Amino acid sequence: MTDEKEYLVSSGSLVIKKQKGGKYLVKDLKRRIQGKANEDLKELLVLCDGTRTADDLVQELCGLYSEPERGVRNKASKSIDFLRDLHFLDGSSQPVHVPVIMKSSEMEWPIDIAYLEVTNKCNLTCIHCYKKAGTSHGEELDTADWMSAIDSLASLGVVSIAVTGGEPLLRSDIFDLLEYIVDNTVGVNLFTNGILLTEDTVCQLEALNPEKVMVSLDGTRELHQKIRGKDTFDKTVEGITRLVNHGIPVRSNTVVYTENVGELSNVIQMLVDLGVREMIFDRFMGAGRGTEHEHLIPPLEMGEEVSQQCRTFEEKTPQRLELTFASEMQNTESPYSFCGVGTSMVTVTASGDVVLCPVLSSPEHTAGSLREESMEYLWMNSPIFEPFRQCTTESMTCGTCSHVQECRGGCKARVLQHYGTVCMPDPWMCATRGQPWPEQPVTP
Repeated sequence: MTDEKEYLVSSGSLVIKKQKGGKYLVKDLKRRIQGKANEDLKELLVLCDGTRTADDLVQELCGLYSEPERGVRNKASKSIDFLRDLHFLDGSSQPVHVPVIMKSSEMEWPIDIAYLEVTNKCNLTCIHCYKKAGTSHGEELDTADWMSAIDSLASLGVVSIAVTGGEPLLRSDIFDLLEYIVDNTVGVNLFTNGILLTEDTVCQLEALNPEKVMVSLDGTRELHQKIRGKDTFDKTVEGITRLVNHGIPVRSNTVVYTENVGELSNVIQMLVDLGVREMIFDRFMGAGRGTEHEHLIPPLEMGEEVSQQCRTFEEKTPQRLELTFASEMQNTESPYSFCGVGTSMVTVTASGDVVLCPVLSSPEHTAGSLREESMEYLWMNSPIFEPFRQCTTESMTCGTCSHVQECRGGCKARVLQHYGTVCMPDPWMCATRGQPWPEQPVTP
């Protein structure tokens, strides 16, 4: 129950941003939690800045809503208890000013998430790599360039930045860049193959309190090394172990290919034993180096088998797991694409090009360069984003499917590769849910 004399306060890293459709994203960067709020709940959170007691809040809310005090007090008390139970609010016996951070954007299509491919250099040459990472592809942005890009994204209201590559830990300035993101009150996520996660590196990451670190693990030793290379398995496992031991949330990324489909249950058990609780399973794609190994792409018919192994494991384990088959950091309430491509998510390549997503980064998927135009101009004016802004769950051919709000058409890179048009379902997502998928694109 709320003590009406306590001062209500957040962690100091509570960010609120208005979303398309009128609701608000509420994200606590320190506690790594997030949720959605309506206008009333947002107003309440903004007032909880450590200078007001619950009783003070009731008096202010009465003035705001012109309602009887008793009704406002009951509603406010329930809302405060709800927010405290979710750890968005605490109580303090003394006043302490801790303002809530409001992020705003006047753009019609606010950007929430940005992927920064800070380098194309990599210490591995994985056979499935859609970026063909290994050596740099031309001149890469320097530290000042990336800091300028981060400033721009933060000013546009971005709430999460995912730093990827190549292998981002190869950059000598990587911790300068990660710290700069954090200093801009933006959540930071890191993608890595795990090889360079030494004890010192993980300690530096821990100090930055990342939302999560994404590490690639594709099977037990033999099958992981088949696509990642010799002597990669043990180093990756050691890296994951260090992250878990330091309390850093880990999400594993597993490439599903023909030879590891049958052992995914073993992979899940191995990851659970390592302390991983969030896992992504993505189908091998015929892009980049993957075009040279298309025999490893699992037939769509295997999708249900993969899904069944995951469901069976979730049902028999008492531990809370998140096992999914698509893109990261999804917004399940949006009517647009699963990952926000073109509507709330953008990607910047190592050379400064603004592209659709890490996979869709060829010239026809490029809006322009940050060396020549601003992020805001490219985001609002490039025609490459329009097909994604026109495609909603209602306009997709699978709009009546019972799973449409879960997957919202799935991975648009796979959709474009399979059908050559945007507003179609991802056939792999259909397969993992035991649903039929269209053989050909449907003309509206």
